[in-house]
Amino acid sequence: MDEILIQNARSHNLRGVSCRIPLGSLTVITGVSGSGKSTLAFDTLYAEGQRRYVTSLSTYARQFLERLPRPEVDFISNLPPAIAIERRNRITNARSTVGTATEIQDHLRLLLAKIGETQCPDCEQRVLSGTVESVAARIAQRFAGLRVSLGAPFAALPDDAEVWRAALLRDGHGRILDGAGRVVDLGELAPRALGSLHRAARSRRRGLAPLLLVDRFAAGEGTPPARIAEAVARAFARGEGVCIAIDEAGLRVAFRRGLACEGCARSFVPPEPALFSFNSSRGACPECEGFGRVAGLDRERVLPDPDLSLAAGAIVPSRTPRGQRWQRRLMLACQDAALAVDRPVRELEPAEREWIFEGGRGWPGVRGYFDRLERKRYKVAARVLIARYRSYTPCGACGGTRLRPEALQVRIDGLHAGDLARLTLAGLLTWIDGLALAAGERERAGRLLAELRSRVATANAVGLGYMTLDRAMRTLSGGEAQR
Repeated sequence: MDEILIQNARSHNLRGVSCRIPLGSLTVITGVSGSGKSTLAFDTLYAEGQRRYVTSLSTYARQFLERLPRPEVDFISNLPPAIAIERRNRITNARSTVGTATEIQDHLRLLLAKIGETQCPDCEQRVLSGTVESVAARIAQRFAGLRVSLGAPFAALPDDAEVWRAALLRDGHGRILDGAGRVVDLGELAPRALGSLHRAARSRRRGLAPLLLVDRFAAGEGTPPARIAEAVARAFARGEGVCIAIDEAGLRVAFRRGLACEGCARSFVPPEPALFSFNSSRGACPECEGFGRVAGLDRERVLPDPDLSLAAGAIVPSRTPRGQRWQRRLMLACQDAALAVDRPVRELEPAEREWIFEGGRGWPGVRGYFDRLERKRYKVAARVLIARYRSYTPCGACGGTRLRPEALQVRIDGLHAGDLARLTLAGLLTWIDGLALAAGERERAGRLLAELRSRVATANAVGLGYMTLDRAMRTLSGGEAQR
């Protein structure tokens, strides 16, 4: 015959393609990007032609030639030895994405570090930075026009009340605030009252605990900002990073140094570019190590035909010579558990099927079998068997975003790094154009935002607007990767 016959080619994007290609002629394969042109030419025709040619050579000669996997195709006839001259996507790194390859992800990381707002997942409120200057400004704004007493909690107290009073007086602190917010002079306290205050200060009831009085002032325009800032710095030093402001009505508001939630006192990691990188140990999800997916046991591969019974070998790994011992062990365990081994697995109760896979008393389960193989990964046969029945599922800890929880708590306009990576390039451009920033944020991120928009606009201009930033580079076609 003078033509190559292909039946039901289904590698990659091909969906049951059957065609005829004449021999001795120039044939051009055309189609839209990602339709499977390169898959048909290289991963099907060339791969099968090369495979057939290599199998005809000696074992010694095969080690010097490229070994390609068998293509997913039912039938190819009249295929001569093949030569391929190709230009295609050669990126195989699972960590490389559209965002990292175009450096758009790097610009987004810098943007999140500069103007991102941390949200407390427990209180669902914005977490503000607790520097001395910012806390002083917030106190002046929140208590404007009111008399404020600024105190610090007692971090460490001696066991003896008199020793406690002597130490405070020696350091120049002669006044404290009791649980009701009243000013108490330490030097005039009777021993019984001093002991009562000492016990209250040692308790963990922070809402009613006495405080060390650092300063009293009228918040607002009448008090210099430098005085409030100095009082906050002294309170932070005495209270191990915590100061508490009390107004005339006795309302207590705690302020904390660093990045901490005012509502629940939860501390957060300060935003920095490495926190939003899944290629960095500081930002990668600890569960999936930044891959966005975790390896697990594929039950459909282990038990592909539920119409078979356990005695007939429904568990495929038990059919191998290595698995015969586990098959006998399974039969004994089923006998002890009164589980019918001659019934199709499909007819078993869900709890019984779960017992087969996860194990129970007297039976480690199919998972136990593979856990034992994991301990023998130094053997090639064990690694091959594990890979044969392994599948990947999205990481449950990060939801496939690849980032640790601390990174997902930083948002811009309500979107965190994972949300931005799931936007298409066209959607990202729309988001950038509609971003409403305050004057200070615009000043900090103006140039960075302009450079980010330029890169995203270029990617859209070359026809990549339908791609998402988190798409793996190794899944791109040759034309997509070239662009």
